[in-house]
Amino acid sequence: MQQEGIVIKTLPGNLAEIKVKRKSACGHDCEKCGAGCAEMISAPLTAIAKNPLGAKLGDFVTFEGSSKQVLGLAMLVYIIPLVLFFVFYGVAEMLGAPYSAVIACLGFVIGIVVAKLYNDHKADAQATYTIIKIA
Repeated sequence: MQQEGIVIKTLPGNLAEIKVKRKSACGHDCEKCGAGCAEMISAPLTAIAKNPLGAKLGDFVTFEGSSKQVLGLAMLVYIIPLVLFFVFYGVAEMLGAPYSAVIACLGFVIGIVVAKLYNDHKADAQATYTIIKIA
């Protein structure tokens, strides 16, 4: 997955902080899809990237991230809460709990909390992007 951004800070350890314009899934090609959607206004994101090319402050860069990591986080965020929902529901039904739907929702919330904590821990661990081109 490649994206473009601008280097806003160089960091120790051959890293760079990059400001990235957030993209949506539709790509904002409204004239092509005909849906008439309006351009989403969103704040730019920042990311930490490995800087093997020595990009400097203000450089426009192309960088890429691991698709494997993105898919892994998607599974964590979307699948784990859903699985916990059904597991909690099944256990509550087997035990004869009167509010098994509420207990299932509790499992879903626990799944979201676990995903959030894991994502926060993983995000601080290391740079997951690499600068591959300086414009």
